Amino acid sequence: MLSSSRDAVVVFRGNIEVERLTLNGSIILLCLFAAQAIGVYGTLWSHDLLSHFKPSLYAEILYFSLGFVVFVKGLSYVLRYTGYEKPERGLGRIKQDFLDGWLNVNYI
Repeated sequence: MLSSSRDAVVVFRGNIEVERLTLNGSIILLCLFAAQAIGVYGTLWSHDLLSHFKPSLYAEILYFSLGFVVFVKGLSYVLRYTGYEKPERGLGRIKQDFLDGWLNVNYI
């Protein structure tokens, strides 16, 4: 749960709360990703290899990886869902788990 101290939480649009440490970590990861992308682009440009780089080369493995992650997450959820007691099962429980897990700002 989020800390009660307002200094530890950043609020976006009045209702989305993100822990400051999570936000700072995400910003650091984004900056590292951008630095890597700039480094790769600079290296390709300096060696005159930009014409050889085609993002479509990676589309197949990207779709496979994404499908595999969704399959494993779905399977793990089904296994966890079957462990719930009978009264806790239902569409309401699935929706709440989805909102608390997959769409949770701190989780993402």
